[in-house]
Amino acid sequence: MPILLFFILTLFSLNLAHSQNAEESRLIAKQHFDKQEYTQALTQYNKSAKLGDTPAQIALGNMYEKGFGMQYKDYFKAHFWYLQAANKDDREAQSLLARLYYEGFGTRQDKKKAIYYFKLSANQGFIPAINRLAYLYENGQGVSKNYKEAAKWFRVAADLDDADAQTSLALLYEAGRGLKRNLNLAIFWFELAAKQGNAVAQRRLETLRLIDKFEPINETPQGTEF
Repeated sequence: MPILLFFILTLFSLNLAHSQNAEESRLIAKQHFDKQEYTQALTQYNKSAKLGDTPAQIALGNMYEKGFGMQYKDYFKAHFWYLQAANKDDREAQSLLARLYYEGFGTRQDKKKAIYYFKLSANQGFIPAINRLAYLYENGQGVSKNYKEAAKWFRVAADLDDADAQTSLALLYEAGRGLKRNLNLAIFWFELAAKQGNAVAQRRLETLRLIDKFEPINETPQGTEF
């Protein structure tokens, strides 16, 4: 067997073994965690995370952030492990890391980095990051207030059938913030959110339906303002 081929096969075998060991440790860790055996879970997640297992790195970061199995929360270690997973383009880790940068937990507060990582995550369709980004633009937190940008991101999450985003988008249509005021479209999005049990949407619908001049929407609005 040629030396190069032998080397490649050996490396592949080692990587496969590491991957299997990492997954096994992660599954054992999850079992311990579900039983609230946090010390054992922490040990197993550490083994898996050090082998490069992304889900384990996120879970380990979460344990450090929440303080499971330890006397105090350790935001520095949470930041470290979220960063490892985020650098592998994991959208959940990017969102969690963004939150730490925004709050200044475990690292120097850096809202520009927070927005950067929220956008990386949002561009991969991670709904919590999309909604947080939209909220920041809506309220001018960490960025200049921009209702149009907020509406754009709320629309992204609304199209992914997120009830909170549908409600927020409807409120922007109702108020005419970042979008041309359109009460029919507000009702349309409130209805979608209300069907999912969103209490704010349900209350707004009750109010708007008292106004006779609004006709019910029977089909998806065509076109977009974005």
